[in-house]
Amino acid sequence: MYTFNQEQIKTIQTHAIEYLGQAMKYKDLCTSLEIPYLKQTKLKDKQMRDLQTILDIQETKIGKQTGYIITQIYNTPELPYYDDDEWYAAIKSQICSIFREAHNDRTQWFVRTRLLTELGAVNENYQLLMNPIDKAKLVSFRKRKFDNEEEVCRIIGRILVDRIYDALIKMEKERLIIYTNGYVLFGKTKDIFDPKKERTIQIEAPYSSEKDSEFSYLYALESEAIDDVAEIYGCYSRDAEFKNRNRVKGGHFEAFLDCRDKRIQSDEVFEHYKEKYPDLISIEKILDVKFITPVWADHELTIPYKPCAKGIINKASQQRILTSKDKQLERYKELIDGVVKVFINADSDIDYKAILKSLE
Repeated sequence: MYTFNQEQIKTIQTHAIEYLGQAMKYKDLCTSLEIPYLKQTKLKDKQMRDLQTILDIQETKIGKQTGYIITQIYNTPELPYYDDDEWYAAIKSQICSIFREAHNDRTQWFVRTRLLTELGAVNENYQLLMNPIDKAKLVSFRKRKFDNEEEVCRIIGRILVDRIYDALIKMEKERLIIYTNGYVLFGKTKDIFDPKKERTIQIEAPYSSEKDSEFSYLYALESEAIDDVAEIYGCYSRDAEFKNRNRVKGGHFEAFLDCRDKRIQSDEVFEHYKEKYPDLISIEKILDVKFITPVWADHELTIPYKPCAKGIINKASQQRILTSKDKQLERYKELIDGVVKVFINADSDIDYKAILKSLE
């Protein structure tokens, strides 16, 4: 995939001013804009397609050959047409941007909503609806429930994030990141400086095969919670030789979350962590997360910067949902267009965040 970095874009824009309205053959165009002269047709077509995101270029005839006329210079690069290669390049570019903007080259963890939002796959309306507190404020303001919209957004989130997870696995295979599943446990302890106050702590548990690791401890609790659900719904007995826990977890997910929360907030778990955190007051909740660690130090320069990365990802998300054949979405097909416009489209006319802020 041919792409231009920020420095190349500035060079192209600067040189293009001198050649506005002039008819040039392809080779002359490349020389004038200081871009590579490509003989292979497919690479040339991709190059010209990407160039069209920076300049408005019209084709003309110079004798029997095709010529090009620069008619306009865009101040901000236009969103290009994307294909799967370009979408993946946009994901890589945006993952790098997330870490650069945070000035953090260490591990970060992401819940589904944060990952979708920061990559640009959904907009802030989606993030707001997935937050129980913000949703309650929205329901109160609009005087109606958003249960159907929330359910559609959950289905959409699953569809979009599965494809993103595949991209992260591909990045790991390219030795750009280390990508693992894991948990983050939230608890409350006494404040170090003011014992009368409480502070929230986060206990991170990335995947580990070690038996005495935090991950193994929490994974075992999760397995016990699934067995609780299996017993409630008669899926299998606790002494069964074969336990299809994934099927039980997927088929009774809400019940699984309830059973896991009960175990996480049990006295046994509290005492376990009390040994490590003597000032611990309570265990609040657990999150399933994805841990991403950048290891691209030797390869970062090979990841092209794409100024329209979030736009490409957002455009791809809209198309993905509008053309989806997912059976769960079939129940809500009359809502899909509206949900895409309000909760995915980055240029949505509706801004629930601004609406709620105006009420403060």
